[in-house]
Amino acid sequence: MGSSSKKILREAWLLALLGLLAWVPAVTATPPSTPITLELALSHAPGLNEWATLTVTVSSVLDAPDTSVELILPHDVRAPTTNWIVDLRANIPVTLSSAVFVQTVGNLTLSARAIRLAGPGAVWGDMKAIPLHIGSPVLGPSERGWKISRSAKCQSHCTGATCSSARGP
Repeated sequence: MGSSSKKILREAWLLALLGLLAWVPAVTATPPSTPITLELALSHAPGLNEWATLTVTVSSVLDAPDTSVELILPHDVRAPTTNWIVDLRANIPVTLSSAVFVQTVGNLTLSARAIRLAGPGAVWGDMKAIPLHIGSPVLGPSERGWKISRSAKCQSHCTGATCSSARGP
């Protein structure tokens, strides 16, 4: 077999291999998803022994009857209503609100979740959280995000994914 025949045979094999690879569908991982989405909003960062309004908006791209919506609150935060059962209709958001009363200072998290059993081994749902630092007349005002106090000379403040440090004298 001459060198030109070997070259043509090698190119034919390469072309066949490329055609086979193009024909086989690519295997890609699909991240988990759910038709239910939840948004959580707080009227303001309440101070010690103050009320604020926590609002949950739940929606679904598919009908989701008997969806459970629940506030998840620390033991020193009170609310008159902390759970609901709603029949979500496709693309029609449902808004729920409850007053919350904060009886402690420091870092805490107000959370809400919506879940629906969708069949054997299948659950639809979403969850959101709002981190807070509850202040007082002595400690200063309340604010969104957590505060981390490392010492009297160094204090860090975190909100979301951003942290900054301030050094004292």
